[in-house]
Amino acid sequence: MITATLFTFLFLQTIAQEQAVPQLLIATPPAAQAQAAGTGIVILDAVITREGRLMDVRVLQGTSAFIEPSLRVVRQWEFGPPETVGTLSRQVRISITFLYRERPILPQPTYEFSIGTAPAQGDHPPLPITIVDPGYPASSIGRGAVIVQGRISAAGSVEGVTVVRPEPSLTDATVSAVQRWKFSPAMRDGMSASGSAIAVVIFQPPAFSNAR
Repeated sequence: MITATLFTFLFLQTIAQEQAVPQLLIATPPAAQAQAAGTGIVILDAVITREGRLMDVRVLQGTSAFIEPSLRVVRQWEFGPPETVGTLSRQVRISITFLYRERPILPQPTYEFSIGTAPAQGDHPPLPITIVDPGYPASSIGRGAVIVQGRISAAGSVEGVTVVRPEPSLTDATVSAVQRWKFSPAMRDGMSASGSAIAVVIFQPPAFSNAR
C-alpha cells in the first residue's frame, strides 16, 4: 500500500513537472513600423486558455516604444489544444520575448548579453536571463520577424526549438542563437519545472543594402 501510494505521488509529481505546453499555431508578427524606434526588448508572461488564446498577459520588462506593438500582436495569436492528462488539467504559463533589432549599417556577428528580468513570484514560465542576438547574416538581405517556440528544461537550458514563423535567409541564424539562450526555469508548486518560451526576433536589412 505504501509503495503504491509513493508511486502515485511520484507519478503525479512527474506529470506536474513535465507538463506539455500547447504549440503556437498562428502568430501575427509585429508591424513593420514598430521597428523604427531602434533596438528594444519586451518580455511577457501569459496564460494559455482552453480556447488556445492568451490571457492574463503581464509585461515583465520592456522598452516603452515596443510594449504596445508587442501586446497588440499576441492578442491575435492562437495555440493548439490545451494539454490534459487524465483528470488533471492546469493553466499553462508561457513567456514571450521580443527582440527588436535596430537597423545595422553592416552585417553583424552574433553576440551574447545578460538581462535583468525581475524575479516572478509564485508559478511562472521560464524567463530569459541570457540572450544571444543572432546578428545579421552577411548573406541575407531579408527583413521581418522570425518566431520560434523553445522547450526549456527544469535546469533552464533550451532542449529543442520549433520554427513557428520562418523568414528566408534569417531563420537558421535565429534558431542557432535561441538554442544558446539561458533561462531561469519555470516554477510550479514551488519546484523547478520544464516549460516553454517563445522568441520573436525582428530584423531589418543593413543600411548599405538595396532592400527596403
